[in-house]
Amino acid sequence: MARINPLVADFIDKHPVDCARVLEQLMINTTCSLFRSLRPEHAAGIMECMVTSYGSECLQALDAQTAATIIKRMKTPQASRLLRSIGFQKAKNILDILPLYLRSNIQSALQYPDLTVGRVMDSNPVSLPESLSIDDAVKRVKKLQGRNIYEIFAVDNDHKLKGVILVADLLSAAKSSSLQTIITSDVPYLSTRATLGSAAVNKAWQTFSTLPVVGKEHILSGVLKSSTLMHVLAENANINSTPDALDEVFSMATMYWSVMGQLVDTLAGDSTGKKDERV
Repeated sequence: MARINPLVADFIDKHPVDCARVLEQLMINTTCSLFRSLRPEHAAGIMECMVTSYGSECLQALDAQTAATIIKRMKTPQASRLLRSIGFQKAKNILDILPLYLRSNIQSALQYPDLTVGRVMDSNPVSLPESLSIDDAVKRVKKLQGRNIYEIFAVDNDHKLKGVILVADLLSAAKSSSLQTIITSDVPYLSTRATLGSAAVNKAWQTFSTLPVVGKEHILSGVLKSSTLMHVLAENANINSTPDALDEVFSMATMYWSVMGQLVDTLAGDSTGKKDERV
């Protein structure tokens, strides 16, 4: 383990959130090299503060032993948040190294009953810390290549859900302003333990194509897309629902987000065009 400057170590110990925000801008292998040089408790403190997508990539890039050493020092809700998003086999390799009591606690948090939202949700949501500036948020979104995103979920330093950000609003906002100015805080959400039947009749689908899913302590555990829910419902005929009503709800959502998609593409195109003119 490389020796870390005492001043750097003190800063990491006292400001893990700031460290996480900086490291999230670096290549994964660079961050992992730092993690290998840090004391496990310092690495754990930083990883707890990272957004799910970046933190889970770090876990996957680390060897199982190093990852387990870090996970061992993380809070259970935060450890399960990241392990849930890295795939069964990689998570199992890490869990198998942990002490039995800790493994049991995390496995309990990872397991959800059949036909519940937690069982079918996407455990790797696109989220942003609410403390970012608009400029930094836009830079992060631009790195998400190959993903069609219309909503981004804002979280606090403990990864508790704070609200939703529409990409269209993000792209049109002044870059010098704060992300908090465009966060809609009164956002509907689903519980990881909610049944798929109850989730299907949630009126929020008329406005949102994706709903956040929260678990213990209101931590953002994942997201559920309307298309995923429709697919699962179609495969599980035993769920009590009203197909006609569901079709109406989801058709309205599909129409709405088709228009939103065109708007986002237009705004993005205008932004690119203006940039080209200046060059």
